[in-house]
Amino acid sequence: MDSRSLALAAARQIVTKEGASHLSFDRLAAVSGLAKGTLLYYFKKKENLLTALLEEHAAELESRYQQAKNRSDRADNADIDPVCAAFIEWAKEFFTRKPENSSFGLAIQLAFDTFGFESHPVNQWFQQRFEEAKSSVKNTKLEKLSCLLAIQGLFYMTYLRMGSFTTEDAQEVLNYLQEKLNQDSK
Repeated sequence: MDSRSLALAAARQIVTKEGASHLSFDRLAAVSGLAKGTLLYYFKKKENLLTALLEEHAAELESRYQQAKNRSDRADNADIDPVCAAFIEWAKEFFTRKPENSSFGLAIQLAFDTFGFESHPVNQWFQQRFEEAKSSVKNTKLEKLSCLLAIQGLFYMTYLRMGSFTTEDAQEVLNYLQEKLNQDSK
């Protein structure tokens, strides 16, 4: 393993076990066994190191997506958009793994580590709304959860500034969900 890969593996280990706030070049040098100067050669500042970790995550996402897309292309998914079919396939596989130990878990930890997200009041509020929706008698459980998850997805895509959806796209999705739930509750 080359020095850069060794540094990234050690950084991933630190973030996963101790949290992103404990990632420093001194700590990374101690864990990786590399000199601090070597680390600074590859990563001029901490932001470069964090970007490299997130680039690894993006590469893993692409690899898993392509694998899922290839499988869904061979499966009987003729009535489903290939991108949606691949995302469904990928997500089914994702939830059978331990996401907190994956590059996804690392990316989320890097994004939210400073917030103490599990105990964050906004997160708790959302958890309460999900529980409230699950106990409602209108619509099926799957319809309600799908609706809430779609809205959360739109929110986080916007919040994380991913730029995947325009305001018009989001409005179309929200109108569709509203129409679908109204139609199915009759």
